[in-house]
Amino acid sequence: MNMFPKEKHNLTDEKAMILRLFLGTPMGVRQLASALHWAPARGMDMEAEMEEHGLLAPTSEVRKVRGRPKHLLRPTSLGRDYLLAYSMLELKELKAKPADLRRAVRDAKYARRLSAGGRSASGLFLELNEIALLHR
Repeated sequence: MNMFPKEKHNLTDEKAMILRLFLGTPMGVRQLASALHWAPARGMDMEAEMEEHGLLAPTSEVRKVRGRPKHLLRPTSLGRDYLLAYSMLELKELKAKPADLRRAVRDAKYARRLSAGGRSASGLFLELNEIALLHR
């Protein structure tokens, strides 16, 4: 039984899937790639990115036989916090209407234009708020 079905995921979902896998036992990139049905190169790219962000930490397996120790990965405390926050957000349902989302996008674009012009969006909001309070 595959606990990670083949479907499109965004990067945040993929990081959460990887962290869930590593919570059980530390494993290598090859085991990660086979568990998620990925090419090993994709597993290595994700592993490098997650290590860079501090979500995974490399460990070495202590072996009783001679040879090169396995390069295993385990989640860091930041990785566990990331997974906890992801799980909490997964439980929350989006309660917005399409009009609300369009308005939020419009407001974000307006704030970006203001900041590109060298103005502080929050400063302008405070100034507008003061004007509104004076004219009450």
